[in-house]
Amino acid sequence: VLFRSSYYNHMRRHMARCTVFVIGAGPTGLTAALVASQNPHVTRVIVYEEMTKAALIDRTHQVAFNRKSREFLSSPS
Repeated sequence: VLFRSSYYNHMRRHMARCTVFVIGAGPTGLTAALVASQNPHVTRVIVYEEMTKAALIDRTHQVAFNRKSREFLSSPS
């Protein structure tokens, strides 16, 4: 009986899927969305932002990643 329970829990964790909600499309929010999208257990990533897409594009600062950040984000977990 113990084997069945632990096998069931193992399979349940292995097959688990979830949707990730990110609040804010700033640098931290976009990084969180990118990292979450690379997780095999995440089926959808939804980003909530109060500003319109046009307002985000016209900001004085933009999101950019340097080489070290890109390497970290592209490396397998």
